[in-house]
Amino acid sequence: MRKAFYLLSITIVMCLNFEKANSDQWYKGGSAPFTVRDYAVACSKKSGIWINFCLAYIQGVRDYARDLNDAGYTQLFLTGRGQLFCLPKNIPLAELRNVFLLWANENPKSWNLVGASGIASAFAETWPCKLGK
Repeated sequence: MRKAFYLLSITIVMCLNFEKANSDQWYKGGSAPFTVRDYAVACSKKSGIWINFCLAYIQGVRDYARDLNDAGYTQLFLTGRGQLFCLPKNIPLAELRNVFLLWANENPKSWNLVGASGIASAFAETWPCKLGK
């Protein structure tokens, strides 16, 4: 099921025509990475393709971190501090989205960071892991 979701998410992203987006905030041509600001714009939508894009990306960041941790990898770990963030179990995507939006609005100097960095930072500040976990 998870594999099917990932394939569907990738297909949706590949099918999006970024040049025709009705917003100057989106990169023309879609060749540059999405920034924190781009995801904040997408995540602030109430419905449509952009909110789905936002939620799928947040789910990807969440699942990537969880799967790395479960497999014993340490890419998202801080030296001497343990895992970067520890999300509560079964937290709804809508709540993760709200946490990211709040963080993005409170950190406008981070708007030019790559989107995944901002999402991970929002989660790390909201749900830091206990030392050594």
